[in-house]
Amino acid sequence: MRYINGSPHSDRESGEQIAVTNVVLQYAPHQHRNDGTACIDIQVIGSGSAEFFLAGQYQQGTWQKDSMDSPTRFFDADGQEVIFPRGNTWIQVLRPGTQIEKV
Repeated sequence: MRYINGSPHSDRESGEQIAVTNVVLQYAPHQHRNDGTACIDIQVIGSGSAEFFLAGQYQQGTWQKDSMDSPTRFFDADGQEVIFPRGNTWIQVLRPGTQIEKV
């Protein structure tokens, strides 16, 4: 079940709380553009740490994306590519060091 700012995150159409089978927390550097806008650039080309909640099971690992045209690949702590269980997946990109509450 997804929460945002401490409250249930609901689907706008159905009003039901968003629920997914798999959640990926992908940690990537963020920086403000400093061009007078509120835009933030997120460095998703490269690699970094990741956390996985796969069908209720927690794992740590990494992510890697070689170019804008390549897919993001996810790896477990042993360096093996993650195989996602059947179901929907939510990927949340966070700043490194972001604290999350696991409930």
